[in-house]
Amino acid sequence: MTLRLLIPASVLLLTACHSPPRLADSGYELLVTHRAGGLLAATPTPAGPVDAASAWSVRVRAFAFVNGTVDRALTTATDGLAVSLLDPSTEAPIRGASEELRSARAASDDRARNALAAIREAATDSKRAIEFHAAAGALPDVSRIRIALRDRSTDAMASTAVLLARRGDTARLGLQHETGRAVDDITVTELQITGGTGTLWIELPGATPDETLGVFVDVRPGNANDPGHRVAVAQFERQAAEYTTQRAADATRWTREDANASAHRIAWRALGDPQKRRNAMLALCVTCDGVATDLAISGSEEVLDEVTSTVLEKSPDGPPEGLAPSWQVEREAIGCLASRIDRGAASPAERGLLLRHYGEAAKFATDLAAHALHSETLDAFVTKVMTENRRLLASPDPASRVRAFDWLVDRSAAPTGFDPFASRDSRRAALREVEK
Repeated sequence: MTLRLLIPASVLLLTACHSPPRLADSGYELLVTHRAGGLLAATPTPAGPVDAASAWSVRVRAFAFVNGTVDRALTTATDGLAVSLLDPSTEAPIRGASEELRSARAASDDRARNALAAIREAATDSKRAIEFHAAAGALPDVSRIRIALRDRSTDAMASTAVLLARRGDTARLGLQHETGRAVDDITVTELQITGGTGTLWIELPGATPDETLGVFVDVRPGNANDPGHRVAVAQFERQAAEYTTQRAADATRWTREDANASAHRIAWRALGDPQKRRNAMLALCVTCDGVATDLAISGSEEVLDEVTSTVLEKSPDGPPEGLAPSWQVEREAIGCLASRIDRGAASPAERGLLLRHYGEAAKFATDLAAHALHSETLDAFVTKVMTENRRLLASPDPASRVRAFDWLVDRSAAPTGFDPFASRDSRRAALREVEK
């Protein structure tokens, strides 16, 4: 007798719909490059001959795997990673981390080895996890290795690269998100390798939402008798020298002023994008702590639209030659608020912005806007505002005198011996003393 098992078509369809996702053939390429200098070094450091015995040996393996394949094992392995964004100029921590790097996870030592074992177990099904490349490198003192992944089908680099930088007996792990700006975002994790021995596991976003990339780094003390290690040391010396030469050549073509001008042009164009204009105003006004900065942070969309529209209408391609971008935006912000006050459309908060930044002189908003319009620099404008506030110390209105005096005191510019509540003769005597 033959037994037949009948399975409803609906069950078969449900099973097919819930089959695990599969990887396409991995088209990634692993690129390991060497640089002399620290993790956040903005300028290249010349590299001389390297002692192979003192350089650490670095082995890198790269993987691609389907999200959800080994989530439980990886969550256990990478739980608790802390990251902090560092200022490239001072290496001081800045609160928070780059938004694009928040999905990255990392682990060290036992956790890293557990993650590697979990991935390799999943890699037995080559459609769900693939170990696609391995490479070697060398890490002398005061140097860094950059580990990047490139999609060979599109020739596009993955947006996040792994950095491992050594100084003395310690190497720090960093993640670099390429932003297209002069300085990319670098997030430095708390993970370190000390004494030349350790392992790291890093997870990065893949090319598709269903895919994750993994990098396993194994660091060991260098063996000068190992031919592979000597080759890696020679590669470091060559790449570090080439990088130093290239950066020196670039410096003659691309100065810091060029980089700032490029950033200003990008931010200027972004003023026309409602989704980006707040950040663009902050970027343009970073050197001008005025009303434009406050409007970018907390101003209404209506006021923001009025300011940015006026700026772009007058200068669609950027600020006029010789005019600082920050001052151009600040000047239009002052004019916009003055116009709203004149029309009776300004809120108390908007009136308060002008008063906080420019004192009692801002009570006469139309005159303030005229001073701004005819000032070529912020310093020239502030000088006029100082003069106006000092003139208002002679006002017959006590409240006006107090506001002008307090504003000048905050800027260490108040007349010595002046008391806004003193008698008229005493106040005039103090002002005459300043004029001498």
